[in-house]
Order: sequence, then C-alpha cells, then structure tokens
Amino acid sequence: MSEATPTAPATDSPQSKSLRPLRELLGFLWPHKSRLIIASAALVFTAMTQLSLGYGIQVLIDQGFSNQSEEGLRRAVLFMVAVGFAMACGSFVRFYMVSWLGERVSADLRRDVFNNLLTVHPRMGTKTVFRVGQVSQCHRFECIGDTGIHPLPMTADETAVA
Repeated sequence: MSEATPTAPATDSPQSKSLRPLRELLGFLWPHKSRLIIASAALVFTAMTQLSLGYGIQVLIDQGFSNQSEEGLRRAVLFMVAVGFAMACGSFVRFYMVSWLGERVSADLRRDVFNNLLTVHPRMGTKTVFRVGQVSQCHRFECIGDTGIHPLPMTADETAVA
C-alpha cells in the first residue's frame, strides 16, 4: 500500500506585498485631514486615560483602603468615574470620526470608479481579458441627467459577436 502525501495548495500570491494600493488611498483620505487629526487625537486621549486607570487603583488602595479614610475612598472612586467618563467620550469621538472617514472615503472612491467607468470605451469588455477581482463584464450605458443609468440596446454587429 502506498500512502498519499498531502500536497500544499499552489498559491498565486506574490511573496512580497506592496503597500502601493494603500498609498493610493491616501489621496482619498487627505481632503479630510482635519477629521483624521481629530480621530488620532481621540485615540491618543483614550489610550492615556486607559493608562491612568492604574493610578486610580493605586489611589483607591493607598488612600482608601490602607488608610481607612472615607475621604480618600471618595476621591479615588470619583477619579475612577471621571476616567470612565473621559474614556467613553474619547471612544465616542474616535468611533464617530473613523466611521465618518470610512464612509466618506468609500463614497469618494465609488464616485471616481463610476466616473472612470463612464469614460471607458463600450467595447472594452469584449476584447479585454479580465482577471479575478476586476470588472467581469462591461455594458454600454447611457446617462440621462440625474434620472439614472439605462443600458443601450446592442447593435447588429455586437449581437453577432456575442
């Protein structure tokens, strides 16, 4: 009897990954740099408040429990509540800004892809071989103002090719 040895699946992915596509996306992010700065500042702020929780626990143990001081315990609890509130506010701002940036960048990218698609020659899809992940089929479109997009009927030449 012969034992079959498992073979590793062949991968078509390159060994080194390029960051070029991410650099191209920076062009879509750059017009919204003020929101990006606000989101980054909120991220740093929430990280700093998270780190200050250790100090709050230290104050709680040293001044509240060890000294058996009611005032120390009260201050430590108020400090912890203030840190929690600050973290909540910072997280809200960060989440809102990142979500807004993601929606805006994807809308800008969608708009530019659509505008580029409208400038492509109608026969591009019939003579070009597409790879996986690219447009698999191109249609002829006619834009009628803001009412939408309507496909044009095929000519006799195109029906013979198809």
